[in-house]
Amino acid sequence: MKNLLNLVVIATLSILFLSCSNEQDKFVNQPVDPYFKTMLMNKTIEIYSSKLTRGAELVLTDSEKRELAQISLNTLKTYGLSEEEIAEDLGGITDDKLIEAGLIIIAVEEEAEKGVEVIDTFDNVSLLTGLEKCPDDQTVTRSQVFNCALQAVGITAIGELMQKGIASMSRSAVKTALRKIVAKYLGWVGAAIAVYEFGDCMNWW
Repeated sequence: MKNLLNLVVIATLSILFLSCSNEQDKFVNQPVDPYFKTMLMNKTIEIYSSKLTRGAELVLTDSEKRELAQISLNTLKTYGLSEEEIAEDLGGITDDKLIEAGLIIIAVEEEAEKGVEVIDTFDNVSLLTGLEKCPDDQTVTRSQVFNCALQAVGITAIGELMQKGIASMSRSAVKTALRKIVAKYLGWVGAAIAVYEFGDCMNWW
């Protein structure tokens, strides 16, 4: 009986270990069309480059917000989400929420392209995969990467070095990020020059 119990414990621990250590494999080679994500970045750059050239106030107008929000909405849909799902996860759709979601995706995926997985230190959930990271996982090394753009979004995060190959955020990760926006990140887009500061951190101007 004791041997049987030991086998059960060992098997359970093995399953938990494998589920953590193989986490990255589940998200390799899942490319998402970057068209709208690139459009969001380029339109943001265009808006603020014009403002900087003219010496205008670095605040988004209502029409500029609407334009960026629509592009962000289209970006979210490329991850397989319907508008109804997006509204449900965001607790209702607003321009600020959509812009925030779009820019989070850009920042998280840029880190992934560098081989860094962004982990929210609040709950140890990966913003790339949407899965909780194993706190005792010794297969990865904490990096010194600190993304000031993500700080501008309100994410207190660390980076974990990983093998390159994860093409983009998973569908579940995007849904997780949307719910986090409602729970703890929301509000920064409404600040005076928050989007400008985000782009400045991303070296867009």
